[in-house]
Amino acid sequence: MKKVLKLSLIIISILMLLLSNFCYATSNVAEQTTEDVNSVEMPEEGIPAEWARNLDPNASSEDMVMDGALENLYSEDGENSIMLINDEIEIPSNMTDSDIYLFQESISIEEDVNGNIYVIGKKIDISSNYINGNIFAIGEDITINGLISGSIYALGENINIGAGSVNVVYAIGKNVRLAENANIMNDFKVGADNLNIAGNVNRSLDAYVEKLNIEETAEYVAKGNISYSEEVIDPNEVLEAVALTKHEKNEKTSEELQKIAAIGKVKSEIITIISTAIIIAVIYFIVKNKQTDNSENYSKEIVSNIVKGILYLIFVPLVALVLICTIIGIPLSLLGIVIYVIALCLSIPVASLKIAEMIYKAKPVGTNKAIIILYAICVYIVIEVVSLLPAIGGLIRFLVFLYGLGSFMKYFSPSKSEKVKVEEVEVIREEN
Repeated sequence: MKKVLKLSLIIISILMLLLSNFCYATSNVAEQTTEDVNSVEMPEEGIPAEWARNLDPNASSEDMVMDGALENLYSEDGENSIMLINDEIEIPSNMTDSDIYLFQESISIEEDVNGNIYVIGKKIDISSNYINGNIFAIGEDITINGLISGSIYALGENINIGAGSVNVVYAIGKNVRLAENANIMNDFKVGADNLNIAGNVNRSLDAYVEKLNIEETAEYVAKGNISYSEEVIDPNEVLEAVALTKHEKNEKTSEELQKIAAIGKVKSEIITIISTAIIIAVIYFIVKNKQTDNSENYSKEIVSNIVKGILYLIFVPLVALVLICTIIGIPLSLLGIVIYVIALCLSIPVASLKIAEMIYKAKPVGTNKAIIILYAICVYIVIEVVSLLPAIGGLIRFLVFLYGLGSFMKYFSPSKSEKVKVEEVEVIREEN
């Protein structure tokens, strides 16, 4: 029962240490509505009439824009979700009839694709005529052109949505541009430092930017919400139906960031010291009645425990692996791994407590052994400070770690006095 209680207290202490170093972090997405988009048959060489789409519901048939997406690729309920690939599309002979996955420094795709495109690279250039699917792109410089039945999801430094049409665009980058003759049939969701729009957004433009520049070639943005910090340039008043909100730019100097980082590090160290102090106190109260060796040869004991720590560090995982292979020994192997992990986590606090015991024995202060806890906390702080020393600091900390690992086994294994007591009890039982 005492062993179970000891193990429970140790596990609780480790959980407290982990929780003390846990951190967490904390978009408004505008509600979307749908609008009808009418198709029109207008002749233009090289582009099927069914690909034409009207950007402005109030425009005359003569003003309708030819660049659009296939009408039968849009969902019937108008939801702006990921577009499904249309299996009924007539696939040209030169079209790739499968998804494309590429992960390399420079990526260039020119062929037509009947599927989705997944690409990660430094420079990405997609200039297909037709893409019957979605595009997922992550890179430094991203350029996308063509008629796209689905949506674009782009994350990069410089993103350029070129000539063509697309269902929905989600873009996050430093510089984002919607090029001339580029038409977004539904929504444009973007977060960027600089946003330039020379094309058209048929439904909603929702953006969080520093600067927004609407170029003279842009003709239509149906509606939207834009939050900006510096300026909005709109010479043709294309954003008449768009809600503009100016927010303060949150800038911090490098000195302020360094101060914040330093304060955070100090807080983290304080929390670590407090949590370690609690663990040391718990270990002490578990083993305070434990009779350890009273040898005056501390150097021999230190070397012995370091050697034990090395052996424990190397052989326990090997033994656990062998037991797992036997299948029958899996429960014992799992128990050994748990104890092994606990020992690794507690090695430095145990080493601090052992060194504190040596100091107490060399210079006893009164009869209150609880002073050992204070000694152990001070030793732990010294170990942490010494570990900051270049080169030698890491070596010293590793040796202390090994010493604590070996001491852990000595603390939580039966002592000689306990073995003598067990033998005495057995002798008494035999006599009776």
